Amino acid sequence: MTRRADLDVVVPWYEEKTSFLLDKYGPGPRVHYHTGLSPASVEPSADRGVLRRQLYWSQERMMWRCDEAWGALGDRVLDVGCGLGGGSIFWAERGAKVTALTPVPSHLTWVRELADEALVGSAVEVVLGDAHDLGRFGAFDAVVSMGASNYFDRAAHFRETATVLRPGGRVLMEDTLLGRPELAAPFNAYWSANIGWLDEYDAAATAAGFERVSLHEVTVDAAGFWKLSVAWSNAMLAVDHLDDAGRARRHRSIDWQRRIFAAYLDGGFRNLLLEYRLK
Repeated sequence: MTRRADLDVVVPWYEEKTSFLLDKYGPGPRVHYHTGLSPASVEPSADRGVLRRQLYWSQERMMWRCDEAWGALGDRVLDVGCGLGGGSIFWAERGAKVTALTPVPSHLTWVRELADEALVGSAVEVVLGDAHDLGRFGAFDAVVSMGASNYFDRAAHFRETATVLRPGGRVLMEDTLLGRPELAAPFNAYWSANIGWLDEYDAAATAAGFERVSLHEVTVDAAGFWKLSVAWSNAMLAVDHLDDAGRARRHRSIDWQRRIFAAYLDGGFRNLLLEYRLK
């Protein structure tokens, strides 16, 4: 059953993890925190700087794939769960006025600074809020989320987006969805999230007056991202000064990322680009 993630858990987790995300996916100005596109055959570099670039370019390729699949998003875009603003900057560089929405207070400053660095600060408005209270932000041509919808109550989110979209406006999502039920509990426990099935997304969209107009499955093309992520975690074991508990957590993270890699190849997870249009 769909539900929203507990922001009292999610927000402190992201606050604490920000420096790690910047180190792994930076330096910017486009810093992404979502799955990237890399084939399963990718060979992670042993050089940490090169490996970081492999991760970054895989995420950039995901953005370009979304751009190809969805086309121009319109004049006004709402980026829900914007992370450190990589997607917001990407669309602003393509001419959109973007409202970047995050529930994480410290990310407001980071997104503003990174947007200024990319010379699109005037086109990116950064606001504090969540996916279930959008009415104060005005009218948009598209509401987009990159790797964020697993934190949403999808039914509530689609209802909210219907109130802020212009006629014919679109909801656009990139995320990991379930392929097998036994993976839901470990996924949700690891990310304090709420992973869902495609049927559940479709039902929530239909109930709110949307129709799905496209689906692009990129699961196999994205599997290698998790191999790169495992390599990064292993590399950091050698340089991070972790106590026994910290090393144990890192090893559990590596084991889980290996499981995701396998599930991207055997149908346990699906990485989808979803497009819904308001009727």
